[in-house]
Amino acid sequence: MPLPLLVAIQFLTTLPVNVRSMPSPQDTGSSINWYGVVGLMLGLILLVSGYVLDHLFAPMVTAAILLALWVILTGALHLDGLGDCADGLLADSRTRALEIMRDPRAGAFSIVAITLVLVVKFAALIVLIEYGEWSVIVAAPILGRVAVQALFLTTPYVRENGLASTLVAHMNRDRVKFALLVAILFSSLLLWNGVWWVLPSLVIMFAGIRHLMMKKLLGTTGDSAGALVEIIEVTVLLLAV
Repeated sequence: MPLPLLVAIQFLTTLPVNVRSMPSPQDTGSSINWYGVVGLMLGLILLVSGYVLDHLFAPMVTAAILLALWVILTGALHLDGLGDCADGLLADSRTRALEIMRDPRAGAFSIVAITLVLVVKFAALIVLIEYGEWSVIVAAPILGRVAVQALFLTTPYVRENGLASTLVAHMNRDRVKFALLVAILFSSLLLWNGVWWVLPSLVIMFAGIRHLMMKKLLGTTGDSAGALVEIIEVTVLLLAV
């Protein structure tokens, strides 16, 4: 398995991987090329788990367990970013927003944002499971992670020593664009019956979130990238519903 893929799996998930040595900056930069693949791995785990659970439990119970597994597999990494952004983006200045987003404590807006996203995901999963729309559950993690590729391609990274600073500094933009295109085409196959309006809607959502980041932060951070993952995922589920 390529080292950059292992780095991506280790960073984005809680799946056990064995990275025997410290990755070079180039390997770290190349790991972003594999974000769509990591999303596919997560989606397939959710697909298999959900299919088994659906034969044992009612859709509501299956959706609850599947959502818990989704959070566990990602280590709540992106939910943490969503919460930090919910607290920080309401600050009265860019400096204050960045300070709040770095603070490990969770404020009221953080708790509310995370709760709302989980509730909406849960409700959407119930409907999708009832209708057997498993391909959507595979597509959502893929599109959430390739949205980060698009974000880092189009948006300045504002923290000099942030978690993703090395990745952004050493990524190969052409290879990221190619990986992004492949992932979108694959996701289009998964969403074939609604792709003509789902993907344009996601582009609009992405543009709106990026505009908010630029207006408030003059760029992006690891937290705002994590928030983007959660928002894109839940948007995919809702559009499918």
